[in-house]
Amino acid sequence: SFEGMHDYLFERGFTIYPGKGAKTATFRLSVLGDLHKQDIEDFLQCLADYLNEI
Repeated sequence: SFEGMHDYLFERGFTIYPGKGAKTATFRLSVLGDLHKQDIEDFLQCLADYLNEI
């Protein structure tokens, strides 16, 4: 569920937002501040970890 993915990522320092329109099939990311390649790699690793757990 979106809520489960949101909570998992939020506990690890990342925030996602529900999508617009087909809210159950999409989510949004927001980039604020100074973002580096490592930040993106860390997010993608957390997302992969979550997907492997469900």
